[in-house]
Amino acid sequence: MTCRLLWVLWFVLAVAFRLLASEVTAQESAKTVQESTTYYYYNEVTGAVQFEDPGSSPHEDESGKRYWLSPSGERLTEEPNRFQWTWFESWSTEQSRQYFFNQATKESRWDRPPDLAWLRLPIPQEDE
Repeated sequence: MTCRLLWVLWFVLAVAFRLLASEVTAQESAKTVQESTTYYYYNEVTGAVQFEDPGSSPHEDESGKRYWLSPSGERLTEEPNRFQWTWFESWSTEQSRQYFFNQATKESRWDRPPDLAWLRLPIPQEDE
């Protein structure tokens, strides 16, 4: 019970620090942030937390919109290597919403699968 309480406290503090972080400008600051920031990864479906990138996790802007960075630091609305993964996110023009497709089983679904539910969250840096 104590271990779980500590994990919840750590997570709440991490989210609070994330909300207090200063805003960054799009391309210019995104590349700097990517190179100088340490991240942890949170799965919105399973609640898992880890420090190793599970594979091309998106960044998230101030409004909660997800994006990926190209090697040059440009923001991309779609994961550039999405077809190498089993699941990938796509857009339904008929329904005007995102859906998820599994290339191996050919399953389509509206709910985000756990494989695609990872968020890249910055670890707050202590001032020296």
